[in-house]
Amino acid sequence: MEDFDLVFDPLPGDDLSRFVSDNVVNVNFARTGLSVWHPVGFFVKSRRGEVMGGLTGHVWGGWLHVGFLWISESIRRQGHGARLLDAAETMA
Repeated sequence: MEDFDLVFDPLPGDDLSRFVSDNVVNVNFARTGLSVWHPVGFFVKSRRGEVMGGLTGHVWGGWLHVGFLWISESIRRQGHGARLLDAAETMA
């Protein structure tokens, strides 16, 4: 069995990041025939239009991939994160 090195790189360049993501897409497409993904963005805004939270990610094949979920400290523990997740999951 060949030995391989595990390399930690907290800031991989665009080429390396794209290499990994392209290979994930290629494997998924080969196994499912699905190649289209859709970006997702849901936000919690005050009545004044101030962004107080948000969820971003994408949907592929009915699966939701959450990249980021953030709620302002001032409105945490009030169910807004669950509302964002529910909305995104419903869309997926």
